[in-house]
Amino acid sequence: MENVIVNLLSDEALQELKEMERNKKIQILSEADVASLQARKEEMLREIDNYTYENILKNLKSSDS
Repeated sequence: MENVIVNLLSDEALQELKEMERNKKIQILSEADVASLQARKEEMLREIDNYTYENILKNLKSSDS
C-alpha cells in the first residue's frame, strides 16, 4: 500500500512530506502502525459496548425493584 501511495506522488511532494515528518508536523504511519491502531480502536469500542450493556442491565434491575 505504501508503495502505491508513494508512486503517485511527485518527487517534490514526497520530499515535502519527508520534511514535514522531520519537523514533526506530520507522522507517516506504516501498515503495521495502522493495523495496530485499528485493533486498539476495535478493542476500545468493545469495552464501550460492554460498559454500556452492563449499565443498561444495572438500570433495568434497579427499576424492577
